[in-house]
This record gives sequence, C-alpha cells and structure tokens, in this order.
Amino acid sequence: VSTQSTGQFLWWAVVGVTDQLMCARISRDQYVSTFASLQQHVQRLNGAGAGDVSVNEMKIRYTNELRLDLYRHWTLMESLKVSPYTATRFRIWTTKGKKKLNEFLADMGLPLMQCNQMFGSMDMEIRKDVCNWIEVTAQKYGLEDITYSSFELHYGYRNKFCAADTFSAVYTALTDPSKDTEAAFLRAQDTLNRQNEKLIATGIDNSKQLCCGLLNQVQAFIEMKQVVCTGPFVYAVIQDGSAELELFSHPARLNRLCRYLREAYCAIFKKAATLPFVIAAPLHLDPDYSCVVGVPALVIDSNKSYLGRAFEQASDKVNAAVEFDDFDGAVMRIKTEDKAKFFDALTVLLMS
Repeated sequence: VSTQSTGQFLWWAVVGVTDQLMCARISRDQYVSTFASLQQHVQRLNGAGAGDVSVNEMKIRYTNELRLDLYRHWTLMESLKVSPYTATRFRIWTTKGKKKLNEFLADMGLPLMQCNQMFGSMDMEIRKDVCNWIEVTAQKYGLEDITYSSFELHYGYRNKFCAADTFSAVYTALTDPSKDTEAAFLRAQDTLNRQNEKLIATGIDNSKQLCCGLLNQVQAFIEMKQVVCTGPFVYAVIQDGSAELELFSHPARLNRLCRYLREAYCAIFKKAATLPFVIAAPLHLDPDYSCVVGVPALVIDSNKSYLGRAFEQASDKVNAAVEFDDFDGAVMRIKTEDKAKFFDALTVLLMS
C-alpha cells in the first residue's frame, strides 16, 4: 500500500474520531487516548514519506484547534457568537453577553473591524497570532478548554484541510433532511474526497447555516420560556411551522440541538446540570410523526444513558405508536398525537 493511500485511510480515521468527539459519542478522555494512538501513526506516516516532495505530497500534521465553529471560513465575530462553547458561556443571546464578548475581543486588542472581516481577509500579522491571543485571554473569561488537540491535512503546496472543518462539511451532507438516507450517504462520501473542493465548500456553507439555526432555535427556546423542567428531566418542543423546523428534521441534528440547549440552559440554571434533556420536533416531511431525542445530564461525561430504556417503557405504558430505528436508543419516532401522553408517562417513570 502506498504512502498516499495509507495517508488517506489515516485521514479518514482522524475525521471519524473528530466526528465521535463533536457528536459526543465518546468522552473527552476517550478522545485524548485515541488521539495519542493516531499521533503515533501520523508520525510513522510522515517519517515514511519524508523524501516525497511533489505537488501531490500529502502530510497530516498536529494542530492546537480552537473550539470555534468554522472560524477559518467565517468572521471571527460570527464564529464566537454561534459556537456552543463560547455562546453558552457568554450567554450571547443577552445584551450583557454581547457586551462581554466585545470586552473579550478588546482585551486581546482586536479591532472590531478586523473581527467582522472574513478570517482570510484579516491582517496577516493578526491572523498569524490571533489563535494564541484567544487561548491566553480565554483563561480570564472561564474558557479554559477553548482548545483541543487535532490534526490538519496538507495536500500539495496550497491546500490545507482541518479535521474539524472537514467533519462539519461531511456531517451536514450526511444529515441533510431533504435527501433520503442513501443519497445523503453518497453525498457525504464524495465530500470526504479532498479533491472535491466544490462539495467541501458547499458543505461548509451549509454547516454555517446550521450553526446559525442552532443558535436561533436555542435563543427562541430560552426567550419564549419554552424550556420545561418536569422534575426528573428538562424538555422542549419545536412547534410545527417553526422557521427552523426543516433544519432539524434529522435525528442527528436534533441531538446536536438538544446538547446545545442543555449547555445554554445549564449556564442559566446551574442545578439543571444534573438532569437529562429531551427535545421533540415534528418531522418536516411527515408532520403526523415527531422525532424525540434525549441526552444525558451535563455532569455526565459519557454517551451512555438510561434514557433509551426509559423511552421504551414510557411508550409501552401509554401504548404510543413509536419506532426505534437509530443506533442511539434515546432516539425515536412517535405519532405526534401521542407525544403529550408520552411525556407525562416519562415524567412519572423517571420520578419513581
């Protein structure tokens, strides 16, 4: 097997592990362990191809990645506003939160004009140092974990792909609610090909739209007081006709929204960090059915949850018409008319 082929397989592994981290399928400790193993393979690969110098040369390199969504393809300001890690800690949906974000940027000495330009158009000196500035200043604002270890792919003399950005492009294609499962899978597979630059660019643009939609929906939930704490869990429901409904008509996207809401709500109500969160939304193409997803409490750094079994028991108790067809047991389709009694049964079950 050639070095190029091995490098391609290794890069896919890197993107896959990044997906697991971003979608909370593994804990951060598990990611650190897996990253260390991948780093050994990367060092071995780069050593094997040390003599290769060509326009098609492929290298995977370590990088200290910011937890800012797609900032290289956006303005720094927009990325800071929509990224769950910073948005929830600044409480960016409030006037006080927006003021705090501006203070954060001022502490770094970053002019707002630069922050509102596309990252690639910022002054070169600022662009070169801004990641280090963010990491240093973040400590003062309770953003100690704003970076994590990752990789980037260098291909030829100009092309560079970051694992987090590649994940975002592929994820958006794979979870496209407007496509059937097979078509979405094939689109995502094509997006993984580093030579399909147009598909990658489209995936990143769609991912930016999703990031904005996530923040808009979380903000709407909070401002309209649509987040309900039943006692044993917290839940919210996207109403039929919502402006963002189509964006979340896929279980994986609804799961991502649920985790975002959990972080935002717990930033306001600290005690909610011990409770699981559940979100329901009518399916855009079949409003007679709704998708319900649940995520464990914020204080649990694990993808394991008892909610899947609880969903089964609650739906059985009220004879609700449900379907479980996801790898995650805490994801189900339910007749929309059965949704209210399901939540009542789930509340009683988790309180006992």
